[in-house]
Amino acid sequence: MNPIHEKIPMLIHNGRLMSESSLIVQYIDEVWNHESPLLPSDPYECSPAWFWVDLVDKKKRGTLAKEPRRS
Repeated sequence: MNPIHEKIPMLIHNGRLMSESSLIVQYIDEVWNHESPLLPSDPYECSPAWFWVDLVDKKKRGTLAKEPRRS
């Protein structure tokens, strides 16, 4: 856990700290893309991955709008 911002997940690489899921995914994909890319190179094919990253970020922050229950 990031002791300053109290956030999870966290990535520390070469002494640099990142604590947002979307930033971590983008950083990993750019730094190690030549070895094993996380995301497709085609922007259209990449969009579903960013949808899921955004959804997880919102869910972990509790910002997803709760839909009313249907009977």
